Amino acid sequence: MKRNRFLPLFFMSIATGLLTACSVLPEQAPVTVYQLPLPASNASSQNSAAANPASGVGAASKSSLISPNPSRTEFASIRINTPAASPTLNGTRILVSQAPYQVMAFQGVRWYDAAPRIVRNHVSQALKNGQQWQAVTTDDANVSSRYQLGGELHAFQVDAASNPRRVLVHIDATLVDTFDNKVIASQSFAISKPVPDAGFDSVIATFGEATRQLGLDIARWAAQSVAMRAPAQADATPGRRH
Repeated sequence: MKRNRFLPLFFMSIATGLLTACSVLPEQAPVTVYQLPLPASNASSQNSAAANPASGVGAASKSSLISPNPSRTEFASIRINTPAASPTLNGTRILVSQAPYQVMAFQGVRWYDAAPRIVRNHVSQALKNGQQWQAVTTDDANVSSRYQLGGELHAFQVDAASNPRRVLVHIDATLVDTFDNKVIASQSFAISKPVPDAGFDSVIATFGEATRQLGLDIARWAAQSVAMRAPAQADATPGRRH
């Protein structure tokens, strides 16, 4: 009977101890999340030009955007796969290199998504804006495509050891034709852009410029690679006369 009388007191003391331990744990510091807006689509550019018809530049841009280009080649569908990356890169931390072979993370800040997915989304948007493909998808969608673009991300960070600081984005891209499952092109892309001032917002803005430039470079390369492959395939067709 005495044992049963002390059981409630025993459990109450445990509960009180747990509450006390929880109250003394340090609070987590707030984290600021940064995003890199995707490049504006051509449709958005058309709307912007239409909203300013009095501007000569806007009127010319509107005309060039909505006029069809019969000489432009339309390629088959392409899927952009999330590039592979090391465990350090494959996360939301904003990385900085202050010495050779050393990579750290800025405290109290994060990307809104993992770095490889940020790069993938910018490349995908650049391909869409080019309007040269029947369809542009990513590996988030379980759909097939004629071409697949992937690769490995090697750098997405600030080089603080240089003067001025620079944003580095480096990826090895690979383009595959799924018709015969062959690699038709591979290319290394490295973007290095100086950070104009000491503010952290300038760091983020420079990341945006570098990533947009990377998307444009890869989109141009992919279109050229597929365009060069088409004549080669035609020449290799059995029975073709030369």
